[in-house]
Amino acid sequence: MLAVSLAASSAGAVGRESLIAAAASAEVSLDGRLDEPAWAEAPQVELTQASPRPGAATPYATTVRVLTAGDRVWIGVDCRDPEPQRLAIHTRVRDRDMAGDDRVSVALDTFGDRRTGYLFEVNAAGTRRDALIAGPEELSADWDGIWRAAVARDGAGWSVEIELPTRSLQFRRGAAAWGLNVERWVARERLSLLWSSPSLDSAVIDLSRAGELAGLAALEQGLGLSLVPYALARAVDDRERGRRGGDADAGGELYYNLTPQLLGAVTLNTDFAETEVDDLVANFTRFPLFFPEKRGFFLEGSNQFEFGLGLSEVFLPFYSRRVGLFAGRLVPIAGGAKLLGRSGRAGVALLDVETRSAPVAPAANLFAGRFTWDVGDRLRLGVVGTNGDSNGRADNSLAGVDAVWRT
Repeated sequence: MLAVSLAASSAGAVGRESLIAAAASAEVSLDGRLDEPAWAEAPQVELTQASPRPGAATPYATTVRVLTAGDRVWIGVDCRDPEPQRLAIHTRVRDRDMAGDDRVSVALDTFGDRRTGYLFEVNAAGTRRDALIAGPEELSADWDGIWRAAVARDGAGWSVEIELPTRSLQFRRGAAAWGLNVERWVARERLSLLWSSPSLDSAVIDLSRAGELAGLAALEQGLGLSLVPYALARAVDDRERGRRGGDADAGGELYYNLTPQLLGAVTLNTDFAETEVDDLVANFTRFPLFFPEKRGFFLEGSNQFEFGLGLSEVFLPFYSRRVGLFAGRLVPIAGGAKLLGRSGRAGVALLDVETRSAPVAPAANLFAGRFTWDVGDRLRLGVVGTNGDSNGRADNSLAGVDAVWRT
């Protein structure tokens, strides 16, 4: 097995931390303990206090190491704690907020655009949370990737191993570097430690401040093909009414990397029966609630549809939760297609869905498209366009232009 370790380097963008991968041969067992020979061979990187006293010494020493092998990336974080019995652990459900827990957060910018990427979090109990990063304050925590993590605790603190299959990530094959940042949160002290840009105004999801993780050009993506089929069967035996019979249905979703940076997705006769239910919310206003998207087909690449900066729910040119629903009633989706990806400074996100006729609304076609262009490291220009209405009757089209400048 090929493993990769990291060492500090002065290469990369000015003012950015840089790590260079080095190869080592060893086996990695996902148990949370960094005791395999591969971890011993990997040079370590230390985190620095970012808040409340940037750069100050702290007893919560934290080191990070990274290994790779083929289509796997392992991130190991060793968290020393002088009082491990006081570790704060409250969350045991995946994807729940871990604000009150001791945790480790890893942000990856796999396209190198310093804006969009992935977030992986693990608390001291091994509970996981993942999200898509659309900006320094924009997360889609309902995205669920395929990855594993394990935690081990002892008298000196705790440690975590994170295993990321690269086939579940979109990235540029052969890229010289990814963006990387790692944060540790000590809940009882309200103290954070950060690897790159440790300061009071830094956030781990602000990828413009992430460091560089180099030496990943040999990572494999496999065929880039994923199939999610489903089949449903129903039998009816109503003796009281003398009704017998049954029916069956089938469909699914297909994902394929047309290029290392361009993902195509197709859905046919879509069924979302396995989708997580919404949280119960009491609405005491006259305004509708904006429930987060939880359906896998629409979540994939949803961060690439983000428009403007900090507009939140004030202005939503595209809200995917209205696709397949009208007035709270289900509208069957006959099929749809999606194209997502980046090429150099350009980004594209296209979605087209065809719904079938239903008692609440006739058949309709719904389209959304988003194109962006990175003029430089700080300026991104973009356009967005949508066409179609979920009620299937009214005409509804929108076009918009945005420009976002980040210091």
